[in-house]
Amino acid sequence: MFFDSNITIKAQEISNILRKKQLKVSFAESCTGGLVSAIITEIPNASQIFESSFITYSNQSKIDLLNVNPNVINKFGAVSKECAKEMSYGLLKHNYCDIALAITGIAGPASDNTKKDIGLIYLFCTIKTDLIVKLNINKAEFFTKLDLGNIGRSEIRIKTAIAALNMINNIFYYNN
Repeated sequence: MFFDSNITIKAQEISNILRKKQLKVSFAESCTGGLVSAIITEIPNASQIFESSFITYSNQSKIDLLNVNPNVINKFGAVSKECAKEMSYGLLKHNYCDIALAITGIAGPASDNTKKDIGLIYLFCTIKTDLIVKLNINKAEFFTKLDLGNIGRSEIRIKTAIAALNMINNIFYYNN
């Protein structure tokens, strides 16, 4: 698989940080369909920093695999901060990872039945609470909302993957 060199460089930087700190990351991906995981696993020795990935495209898979409360989906929708948070915590709870990053959104070309805008993306990252002091990080939760607009399905997925990589990177550069 071929990725833009900037994406590969960013993934390598994150891999180096996680390897140095002896941390493992897991992803719960919806609209990116495993793209972030694919980028990370392009890096040699990814098994040292990458624990697992869940591609939870359907609402039911979010409920079954990540224990997202169906009431959260019914009230806020699968494309919401609340759902992304539940996905992240569900991932952290059921894996041997230190960092759990969840992505949910609408890549297009059409919106879902909620009529939310194409290009609306929520990313939520959770760090095991016992690592906050060890890593000198000031919080355990990180959230990003993207409004990318209708720029095309592939472009939305790529920009979201880059945002996910940046989110992990920023945890270590801006929260110490």
